[in-house]
Amino acid sequence: NDEPFARTGNPHDELRETYIAIRNNDPNHPVMSMEQGSYGEAAKFVDIFGHDPYPGDTKDPLTYVAERRSAADEATQGIRPVNSLLQVMNWRGYFPTGDDLRSMIYQTFLEGGGSYGFFRFINASDAGDDLDETHLWEPLTEFTHNEREDAFKAFVFEFRKHLTCRNL
Repeated sequence: NDEPFARTGNPHDELRETYIAIRNNDPNHPVMSMEQGSYGEAAKFVDIFGHDPYPGDTKDPLTYVAERRSAADEATQGIRPVNSLLQVMNWRGYFPTGDDLRSMIYQTFLEGGGSYGFFRFINASDAGDDLDETHLWEPLTEFTHNEREDAFKAFVFEFRKHLTCRNL
């Protein structure tokens, strides 16, 4: 589910019923949802809580991810994993630089996060370039191959025909 509280306002009953139905039908796979605002409420209805702390053009990319990651951890009370989905596209007038992206990844880990992903791979730029055709691809691959190797476990979420997860 993508940002149910941001999109519908008060989805408590629907989320509760959906969570119960999924758990009754498939107790072996986790339920995950993404949220941008009502962390405390959204975290009640998932096994893995995801948030997308996009700085856009109004937030400081050097602190915003850490602030939102901390809020997500507080909302889950340390009993649910949190995945941070980081901004890698031009959104609201802000397209991260390679250094901004590196900072966002470190902010996630410094706040205790062990899982992060990226949105958006397809049409990441205003020109319609996919992520691997933008200025972020080289810094991203350098980070994942050089810095992450010993200390971090990272996952990249690709939104193509369906959600896939691959280890870098």
